[in-house]
Amino acid sequence: MNHSGLLRRVEYFLAVAEELHLGRAAERCHVTQPTLSQQIKVLEKELETRLLERGKTGISLTAAGEILRHEAPHLLGHIHSMRTKLKAASSEGHRLVRVAFSRAGHALGQRAMVAEFRRDHPAVNVTIASGWSDGNVRLVRAREVDFAFVRPPIAADDLQLHVVGSSEIVMLAPTQLTRSTGPAPAELPLIMWPRDQAPGYYDHLLRIIGREGVGHVVREEPDYANIASAVAAGDGISFMDRGIAEWLTHGEDTQVLRLRASAAHAPLGVISRRDQDEILANRFVLACRRATATELSPTPGGFPVGSVRPTFGVPGDRESDVK
Repeated sequence: MNHSGLLRRVEYFLAVAEELHLGRAAERCHVTQPTLSQQIKVLEKELETRLLERGKTGISLTAAGEILRHEAPHLLGHIHSMRTKLKAASSEGHRLVRVAFSRAGHALGQRAMVAEFRRDHPAVNVTIASGWSDGNVRLVRAREVDFAFVRPPIAADDLQLHVVGSSEIVMLAPTQLTRSTGPAPAELPLIMWPRDQAPGYYDHLLRIIGREGVGHVVREEPDYANIASAVAAGDGISFMDRGIAEWLTHGEDTQVLRLRASAAHAPLGVISRRDQDEILANRFVLACRRATATELSPTPGGFPVGSVRPTFGVPGDRESDVK
C-alpha cells in the first residue's frame, strides 16, 4: 500500500466530508471532480468499507465515514507534527549551541536545565563555557556564546533576559554564631565576592542583607569556595543561595541560617541576543523552566528588585532558623 497516496486520499475524503459536495471539495483540493471521485473509491477499496452514500439528492457519510471524519484530523495532525520534528532534527544535525554557565550556578540547577534541552534536541551539539555574570554578558554580546546564565539584575537592555529560576538566600555563619555564647552578626565582618563579577546581583544581595546590624564589607574572596573557607575559620559571615551554602557546608565549622524575610530570594536568568533565532531561544528557555518546573515570564534586562531589611535567626528559635 502506498502510504503517501493513502494520506492524500484521506485528505481528499476529509474535504468531501466537510463540504458534502464533490464539486466544492474538488475545487478545495485543486483536482478535478472525476479525479476526486475516483480517489475516494480507491480509499474505500483500501479500507474495505463504504465511506459515502451517493444518492439523487447528494452525498452523505456512512457510519464508517463518520468515524473516519472524526479520526482523520488527528491522524493528519500527527503526521504533520512528525514530519516537522524530523525536518527540524535533520536541520539541527549541523547546529551548534554555545552556552555559558554561571560559576555561581552549579547548585542552582543550570546543568539539569541544559540536560533537558539536550534531551529535546539530541542532534544539536551543545558546548559549555563558564563565567561570572558580567563576563557572561560580554560573551553573549561578542557572539562567543548563544545563551548564558546570569544573576539578575544586569545592565544589559540590549539583551533579552528570561528568569528561569529562583533561589532562597541564607546566611552562612561560623558554628560559634549559633551558640548562646557566640558573637552577634553585627560583631562579625561581612565576607563577599568582588562586586565586578555581577554588580546588579551584588547590590541585590546587599538590599536583602541590609547593612544595619550586620556589619560591613571588610573582606572579599574570589569565589564561594573561598568564602566558605573564611567563614569556617571564623573570619566572618556571608550570604548566598541556599543550595550553594548547603553544598559548601561540611563538618561542624559552618551553619546555614535561614532568614525570616519573605523576600529573601534571588533569581537565576538566561540571556541571549535580541537577534537570536526566536524559535531556538524559546525552546531553550522552555527546557530550562521545565527542568525546574518554573513558570515565570520573560523580563527586560534590568530585573526590578526592592529594598528589603531581613530579620535574622536568633538563639531562641534554632529549630526553624538553623539548617
